[in-house]
Amino acid sequence: MALLMGKIIQKLRKEQNLTQEQVANALGVTTAAVSKWETDSTYPDISLLSPLARLLKTTVDQLVSFKGELSEREVENFESEARAIFETGDSQKAMDYCAALLKEYPSDDLLRFRLASTYIFYLSASSDEEQAEYQLAETIRLFETVRSSKIIEIRHATLQVLSSLYTMNDELDKAEQAIEELPSADYDTRMMKTNILYMKEEYEESLKLSQLCLFQELRDAGLHLYNLAKIARKYEQFDKAVAIANLGIQLDQLLHVDRISGSNANYYLFKAEILASQGETESAIDELENFIPALKAAFDLKETKGDLLFDKIELKDSSVSTPYIAERMADLIEQSEEFQPLLADDRFVALLEKLRSLGS
Repeated sequence: MALLMGKIIQKLRKEQNLTQEQVANALGVTTAAVSKWETDSTYPDISLLSPLARLLKTTVDQLVSFKGELSEREVENFESEARAIFETGDSQKAMDYCAALLKEYPSDDLLRFRLASTYIFYLSASSDEEQAEYQLAETIRLFETVRSSKIIEIRHATLQVLSSLYTMNDELDKAEQAIEELPSADYDTRMMKTNILYMKEEYEESLKLSQLCLFQELRDAGLHLYNLAKIARKYEQFDKAVAIANLGIQLDQLLHVDRISGSNANYYLFKAEILASQGETESAIDELENFIPALKAAFDLKETKGDLLFDKIELKDSSVSTPYIAERMADLIEQSEEFQPLLADDRFVALLEKLRSLGS
């Protein structure tokens, strides 16, 4: 164990105005033993930790420099540092950094959840297929460690993410099992709470909760529309797939979802892929031209002040840099099978350059 116990014992002993000899006599050990503790040559026997802590008027946790749960701010700082290392392109170095944190704080569920979430975002960062597979396996393993977290929000979010990861890994039975572990309800308790808050004349709290619920319901509706569009595409019902994607765009624009989520970018990219696969090059590039401002709007979004429906929703700044996202999106589009026929098109090349310049 890489403990700093010696310095702690020495500091606390001096604060209590005790000599090494006095500590030794109180604990029934030699003065030499106490000296070795303070120089980290050896550690006290585990049976001596409690009496030593009492003698020095501290706790065993303090003696072994143990720190319990991290604050959310501390976790965010660690997460930001991990993201910064990932963005250098050295995935292994980033994962080594995360592994060191997990070793230092092995019981912190929030840290494990957030670092695992960071792994997900940078799954595509490595050009090494073997490294990417290893990173996916580590991501799943880390999420599995918080699958039974006592923190309900973490447990539920983990099960949802695991279902997606197992689906990505073609482990469909495990994906289904994760979803089935989530609790289901025949009623929305938050809807009931908004009404209760209203009846209590706590209008501001009722307003905030109603806006959040509305946004989440609309986001879920968008996910269902996107899935319907994908299924239509699988059935080679391409006109239907594009029409459903257009409905998703219209819904987001009508109810302002695109103003706080940038969700329309996904629809435009989806339509571009279909059109490109059908040989409709100009129309595909037109959709990609729509994709870029939709993506930029998501980057530029800082607040919802003044919005008709969502002015009370607080937005969190992404710790992922805009240049990184823009570069990765350009790479994914350039490497996409559907867009290979467009690589020789001047408009397409210029579009990729424009996308890469978003963060500059």
